[in-house]
Amino acid sequence: MKRKNILKFVSLLGIGSFVMLAAASCTSATTPTPNPTPNPTPNPTPNPEPKPNPPSGGMNGGNTNPGGGQGMMDSAAQELTAARTALTSLLASKNANVEMYSDYAKIKNDLTAAYTTAKSTSDNTSAALEQVKSATSTLQTAIDKAASDKNDFNNQNADLVSAYTSLKDAVKSETTNLVRFVWCKLYSHKR
Repeated sequence: MKRKNILKFVSLLGIGSFVMLAAASCTSATTPTPNPTPNPTPNPTPNPEPKPNPPSGGMNGGNTNPGGGQGMMDSAAQELTAARTALTSLLASKNANVEMYSDYAKIKNDLTAAYTTAKSTSDNTSAALEQVKSATSTLQTAIDKAASDKNDFNNQNADLVSAYTSLKDAVKSETTNLVRFVWCKLYSHKR
């Protein structure tokens, strides 16, 4: 799923770059015209009405994109779409990330709150680019902080973590045995 989102994002960037390049380029190819050899005329007649230079595009101030960009996604919209895609990708990792901290209540609660805040920004269709970028950055920081806090806790409390893990494994084993015992008793009574 994550790979698919990354491929979508890269594809959008590639298409967006191509579209922007096409929009920024000239509408038609121009060929340089050689300077004509001067033919001296005896006395040119002056024209009392000067003719303005027609706008020819490019540096003369004409519109180089006569379509007005209609039908094309502008740069800001592309950037917003890319930011929303990045945020959606991070939000997709919620279940896996939160589950990793099931034994760390405070870390899990902080991370869940960060995901909730980011989700509300993602759901807000009128959120601006900076809001989406900020939500993405804040969520990524919370994910990184959760991993760091877990490692710090484990390093500072190695004996406690080891004892907890052993106890958790023992309880899991006993629960499995108890379920088997109850299942066998129920099954034997039905015969």
